Amino acid sequence: MFASSLTLIISPKITESFTPDEVRAWTNYMHKHQDAESGYFIPSGYKGEKNSKTLMQLTTFCLSSLSILKSKPKYKLKLKKI
Repeated sequence: MFASSLTLIISPKITESFTPDEVRAWTNYMHKHQDAESGYFIPSGYKGEKNSKTLMQLTTFCLSSLSILKSKPKYKLKLKKI
């Protein structure tokens, strides 16, 4: 997840050559890792806390990547009050 997101963030021009199907595939990849309850993006096999700095950072990267793709998250982000 981190590597995929960073690829789009570091090289956003790469998306200019994407077909609509490729944009949809990248968006679907991001969406399948988004947690419906929290809105965070969680990598497969993650066993840590949902409210962790790691997931918040990954979520930020994924949201930026979706924006570069001109896509939106599947679920609304639900931030915890502290």
